[in-house]
Amino acid sequence: MVDDLTGLGKLADSQLVKLAYNDAASGPLKQVGGMTTDALKTFRLFTAPFQLAALAQDRFARWLDQVRSQVPEESQTEASSSIAAPVLRALFFMDDGNPLTVLFLELLKRAIDKERLNEAHPSFVGIIEQLTPDEALILYILRGKTRWLYYNQSNDFDLTEFPANQLAYPEHLEAYILHLKSLNLVSDGEEVIMDDTSTIESSVIKSTAFGDFFTKACIPEGFSIDVYSNK
Repeated sequence: MVDDLTGLGKLADSQLVKLAYNDAASGPLKQVGGMTTDALKTFRLFTAPFQLAALAQDRFARWLDQVRSQVPEESQTEASSSIAAPVLRALFFMDDGNPLTVLFLELLKRAIDKERLNEAHPSFVGIIEQLTPDEALILYILRGKTRWLYYNQSNDFDLTEFPANQLAYPEHLEAYILHLKSLNLVSDGEEVIMDDTSTIESSVIKSTAFGDFFTKACIPEGFSIDVYSNK
């Protein structure tokens, strides 16, 4: 499957890759097929993922069987190549334990389900690839809700109204919000709250219509970053 998908299997079996990992090729200025030792050393820095091609096939079989088993057989249909191919390429390089894996698998479920095909948008693959697990969790927290981020008069960031303790890196929350805005997944607005002693500038954040569309299709119930964050 991986061979058919990317051609990486052939590269993993190639003599060039094997030579790149052969200590015998490490002598000064040794030539192998016209390549110097320095060139081989450079090449082998980038070939480690290809050595895992066989293991990746086992992971693919497990993942795809999981996806298929969660869609009623009578609703199953062939996935569009515009979604399946880029998802499988992305999964090939996904680290074990990365929470974003479940987003890709959730999208694949939509792609093979006749009842939910309308939720599978080809652009969602590229969006998942741009997210951090924390950003995916923010979208999960925001769906169907409005959250407030408060700033005091000196513009210090106050996380009082957002459950930032759930994030692996809460100190990056402001940057995460800015990135999600750039992807048109969340929007914000500003308000000024005044009381007897102070003026508080506040920013309300919420999921956009496109963000809701993405979250519904790609982020399953119970989404967690526990493995990623070691919490």
